[in-house]
Amino acid sequence: MEQAIKRFCDYVHRNYGTSSTLKHYRSDLKIFLEVVGSQPAIEITAKDIDRFVEQQLSTGLKPSTINRRLACLHSFFEYLALEDLSVRWPNPVIWQRHHLKTGSHLPRDLAEADVARLIGAITDLRDKAIFGLMLGAGLRVGEVVGIQLEDLEPAAQPEQFKKLRVTGKGNKERVVWLPSPISTAIQNWLDVRPPGAHKFVFVNQHGRPLSVAGVQYRLKQYGAAAGIEVSCHQLRHTFARRLVEQGMPVNSLARLLGHNHLSTTQVYIDGADPTVRADFVHAMSQMRLPEGQISHKKPPIPPISPHNGSRKPSTAELSKLRGQLDSLPDWLGQALDSYLIWRWPTWKQQTAYELGYRLITNVRRIWRWLDEHCQIEGWKSFKRADLEAWLQARCQDAVKLTTIESELMHLCMLLRFLAARDYPIDPELFRVKTPRRSLDRKRPKGGGSELQGTPLL
Repeated sequence: MEQAIKRFCDYVHRNYGTSSTLKHYRSDLKIFLEVVGSQPAIEITAKDIDRFVEQQLSTGLKPSTINRRLACLHSFFEYLALEDLSVRWPNPVIWQRHHLKTGSHLPRDLAEADVARLIGAITDLRDKAIFGLMLGAGLRVGEVVGIQLEDLEPAAQPEQFKKLRVTGKGNKERVVWLPSPISTAIQNWLDVRPPGAHKFVFVNQHGRPLSVAGVQYRLKQYGAAAGIEVSCHQLRHTFARRLVEQGMPVNSLARLLGHNHLSTTQVYIDGADPTVRADFVHAMSQMRLPEGQISHKKPPIPPISPHNGSRKPSTAELSKLRGQLDSLPDWLGQALDSYLIWRWPTWKQQTAYELGYRLITNVRRIWRWLDEHCQIEGWKSFKRADLEAWLQARCQDAVKLTTIESELMHLCMLLRFLAARDYPIDPELFRVKTPRRSLDRKRPKGGGSELQGTPLL
């Protein structure tokens, strides 16, 4: 196991370089090793992962932390599986089984009164510039300590914002604009910065670059002086909240913050939606209850619908759906029937039948081709080569990639359900990759498509 971890860490280092990913992965794998022992990686099973999750929960860790460690383990075992394609073994981390629910929490930005107290407590010129960049430009603490002198660009015109090149997560560069107070704070620091110091903008009294831990410690001291608890990331959340309240589109905010996905940006701004606030103010303004005559009468309780969110399929609906399974072999039809019963309570009443019908239709469409071209007699004989052959045929038939992705998604949901219940599902099936969406716009001659893209899992 130790040698496997070393090979994986070397791989992470090659791909992520100097980022903190390697440090976190190495730490997570060390913790995992302490729990499961030094048995060979190929002997690790889902039950070992169960034991690891239980041990982590017993230490009082948050579900989000445990899920992050599970993501590391999933990547680790995927890497080992791809080292030797002749050996077929399942990834012991099964998301449907091991992933913990984390809930949904609003961002912890600072109130404006707390911001004022914090700024008033910061007297050092260097620190004013550092925390000003987090609060006024939304930089992460790691991005601030990594700024070099050459990253600062003067404004083309005096009235324009100055630009700053920032290197964020994944070594991705972006440009942010600095408001005048932040530019002034940086210039004030540069005027007193030790001459001939390091190429980094922010250095200590010895001319050496600052560390992330050092900046966090300084903020903790200022927070104590101001009588508040504050973290560097809260300053970034506050920056995002301020821009949302001023109506900045979420797409632009995501680019400014260096987010790849809008869902990440949404976490930052859920508590500051100006539309919700405006709708609330408008609704309250329409209420005209006379003063002192607020009604305490309880609203009538709506009748309980026989078809609520936790219902089971009605006899008629289930009969219709089961009728679609008659043309399938028993081992496939029974699996689909079990999945439908399990999945139904999570679907909305209005769309449950449609979703079930679409699932059966897509799986049945895949099965027709497999039955004609492959020798499959059960889940044990369904192999990766069979699914890749079907995928290649769909691409050659010039089927839209969105259609192929939908069919693969429904099959994948069924396979995940079965794998979590110890059906003999070939783990290599989850490593089949979807076609690249870009090829839908420019398809090679003959209608073919490379099988490169996102794995099923």
